[in-house]
Amino acid sequence: MAKNDNAALNEVLKRQQQLDDLERKENELTLALAKLDEILSGVAPSEATLNGLQRNLEDIMADIAMGMDRDAEKDQVILAIADEQERLDVIRGTATGAAGSAKATQAGLERKLKDLAEIRQTLRREHFAYLNSYLTAEAERLGAVYLEHAKALAGVHRQLLGLNQIIVRRNHVELFQAHLGAALRIPLFRLAAHRDQGHLHNSDELGEAVGNNRGETLEYAMATEHERLTAAGLSFYP
Repeated sequence: MAKNDNAALNEVLKRQQQLDDLERKENELTLALAKLDEILSGVAPSEATLNGLQRNLEDIMADIAMGMDRDAEKDQVILAIADEQERLDVIRGTATGAAGSAKATQAGLERKLKDLAEIRQTLRREHFAYLNSYLTAEAERLGAVYLEHAKALAGVHRQLLGLNQIIVRRNHVELFQAHLGAALRIPLFRLAAHRDQGHLHNSDELGEAVGNNRGETLEYAMATEHERLTAAGLSFYP
C-alpha cells in the first residue's frame, strides 16, 4: 500500500477513534446524571414511610384516649418514628448537598452532552466523507493493478491463439474446447483507471481482449508466434 493510501486510511481510523472516545464521554456524563437522580429520589420513599408511622401513632393515641391499653405499642411506634426521622435527615442532608451541586452541575452536564452530540454529528460527517474518499482511492488502486494483470492476460491469450493457429494448420487440432470458443472477455469497472480501455463496440470489456478474436488479429498473432519460435531456433518444415 502506498504512503498516501496509508495516510488516507489513518485519517479514517483517527475519526473512528474520536467517535469512540466521544461515545465513552457521553456515557460517562449520562451515568453521572443518573447517579444524581438516584440520590435525590431516595427522599420520597423515606418520607412515605415516616408519614405512615405518624398516621399509625395518631390511631394509637386515639385508641388510648378512648381507654384502650396500647401504651407499649405507642412506645414502639415513637421509637420507629425517631429512627426513620434520623434516617430521613441523613438522606435529606446528602440529597441537599447533592441537590446543591446538582443544580450547579446538571445544566453543565446537559450542556456538555448537547455539545458532544453536535461534535459527534460533525465527526460522523467527516468520517463518512473520509471513508468514501478512501474506498474510492482503494478501488482506483486495485483497478490499476487489475488492468495491468488483465492486459498481461490478454497478451498471453493472444500468444496462445497464435500458437493454436500454428498447431491447427499443422495438425488440425485445436488447443481449446470448440464449444467454448477462444474468446476472452475481461470486464471493466467504472473507474478512472479503466476509462478509454474498453472496446469500441463494448466499452464494458477490455478492448485488447475483445480484439484478440478478430481474424486479422489471429493472423498477426500466429505470425508473431512463428517469428518468436523461429528466433528461438525452431525450423518449421512443410
